[in-house]
Amino acid sequence: MDAQGQGRADLLAQLSELLGPEHAATIMESLPPRPWSELATKDDLVPIRGDIALLKSDVAVLKTDVAVLRTDLTGLREDVNRRFDHLGETLELRFASQGDRLEALLRERIDAQTKLLVFSILGAVLTAAGIAIGSAAL
Repeated sequence: MDAQGQGRADLLAQLSELLGPEHAATIMESLPPRPWSELATKDDLVPIRGDIALLKSDVAVLKTDVAVLRTDLTGLREDVNRRFDHLGETLELRFASQGDRLEALLRERIDAQTKLLVFSILGAVLTAAGIAIGSAAL
């Protein structure tokens, strides 16, 4: 315990003997916990008021900056969403176009193979007919 603390403890003991513990506690509660030279006065707070006013001003500017950033981010988010939507629509159109092209190509190839098959069968039938006619003539 420092000298200040020891002095307060001695004062409390003396007051308790003279006035009783309750009155001594009441008096001790009304005394400052530190020496008077260490306590702040109203004059000590004047420079701090200016600092507080500056801090309030800075906080107001920061709030404005945050609001602007939020607005900017909202606009950016909306722009990104529009771009993604446009990209999605473009991809859907491209895939649909590719699907149409594949379908047309597939039909074209099936048609060609079907024609080849029909002509091959027709050739086979004509060949068989020719063989049958030729063997009947012999």
